[in-house]
Amino acid sequence: MEQVKRERSQKLQLNRFLILLMSIVSAVSVANLYYCQPLLPNLSRYFHVSSAIIGIAAMLVQIGYAIGLIFLVPLGDIVKHRVLIITMLACSMAALLELSFASNILWFTVGSLFVGITSITQMLLVTLAAHLEKPASRGRVIGTVMTGLLTGMLLSRTFSGIIGTHWGWRAVYQLAAVMMGILILLFFFCLPQSSPDGAMSYGKLLASLGGLLRNQRI
Repeated sequence: MEQVKRERSQKLQLNRFLILLMSIVSAVSVANLYYCQPLLPNLSRYFHVSSAIIGIAAMLVQIGYAIGLIFLVPLGDIVKHRVLIITMLACSMAALLELSFASNILWFTVGSLFVGITSITQMLLVTLAAHLEKPASRGRVIGTVMTGLLTGMLLSRTFSGIIGTHWGWRAVYQLAAVMMGILILLFFFCLPQSSPDGAMSYGKLLASLGGLLRNQRI
């Protein structure tokens, strides 16, 4: 019975539309990590701080992303994928909105950290695609999702540079938050339920990372 449910779930989830949607979501989500880079000179002038100080905000985005990869991505093994992905998109939207309304450099750096922590949806989608797709076509599906991820990394700087030049740096993050909201609605209606296979506790999941480093060095 469980096997039948799983097969039906895979047929529902891995259609072309959903794979394309996962690729687009990966692009938009990973772009959050790079919006600030073309905006650094404008941000430095706006907050009246040196380039070194505003550079800390850009660094904190990446530090936050590393934190999210280590402490949040493993939740995909024990939490329902649909719930976790939509939750992370909502948290990312909230972090982007906080960043767009930052009134001083302290709030901007704090917001940058949380944008990094919450912008992990693309990695959840890559692992979800690998989890659901059949081995024969898994590489193709993962490649499609990863193409979206790489496209988002490349286009994010162009997007933020153009928007920041014409409408200001706040508009960049506000538009990014709007895009997160649209993706939440799309996934709410289009992403079917999918339960994880793992049964370990969160603590054991984190502890298992050490074993992966030892046994899967490549």
